[in-house]
Amino acid sequence: MNKRIGTVSVLLAACLWGILGIFVRQLNNVGFDTIQVVAIRSIGAVTLLFFYIFFSDRKALKIRWKDFWVFLGTGIGSMVFFNFCYFGSMQRTSLAIAATLLYTAPVFVAIFARLFLGEKLKGKQYAAIALAIFGCAMVAGVFSSQMAVDAGGLLLGLGAGIGYALYSIFGKVAIKRGYSDVTITFYTFLVAAVATLWSLGEKRSDLLTIGWDTWLAIGGLALFSTVLAYVLYTRGLQHVPAGYASVIACVEPVVATLVSCILYHESLTPGTVVGIACVLCSAVIM
Repeated sequence: MNKRIGTVSVLLAACLWGILGIFVRQLNNVGFDTIQVVAIRSIGAVTLLFFYIFFSDRKALKIRWKDFWVFLGTGIGSMVFFNFCYFGSMQRTSLAIAATLLYTAPVFVAIFARLFLGEKLKGKQYAAIALAIFGCAMVAGVFSSQMAVDAGGLLLGLGAGIGYALYSIFGKVAIKRGYSDVTITFYTFLVAAVATLWSLGEKRSDLLTIGWDTWLAIGGLALFSTVLAYVLYTRGLQHVPAGYASVIACVEPVVATLVSCILYHESLTPGTVVGIACVLCSAVIM
């Protein structure tokens, strides 16, 4: 029963991450640029998380200031950079391709863990790295007569994978220093919110005049695709191994692909489909 609860929790979290593009596209359509969407997501998430922690476990708000550099790493080095690249890739490619490129993150986690944490790579991980590189090449259309994906969008998608991987590295340091998942997530988004608040500028007054559909997009982005998704994923990790959870989370780009094709009529070439399959297989191997 616990494994079923964990599996369903991770599956729901992946689905909520998969529909993220719907909210991002709505905010882009009313004039919010990439960094402003990052700010809106971070501010909304940290606000909801604060009330959640305040009424459930206030001790989770306590940190040692000598460890604050770790949260600068998760907040700016990872979350701001990751979201900026991910949302930018969504604008320049399709939701499906952006979500797939994000799943190169396990490859970068393995590489960074080898470089900075001294963790050794195994033979199958080298195979997974090669498979991910081949998959990205297929997605980009390297083997066709012309590039199928905008080069900038491709680089931003890979940047999202790097940023997401950095969260695992800094997050692992924070966990070793005794912080809970909720504490790490809260301070990550707090740092990200403070770092990106400047970007709203005159848009802060525009927030008073935007339509209800835009407010629904802001609420959906902060509540469903951020806070609830992270809470569900964290709950899932309490019942299933992290490796098992990461495999189930590969449902995210599948959901993003369905959203991309059904709602936005974004087409996929056979080469792109093969590339997506290769990247997902690489993530499963990792």
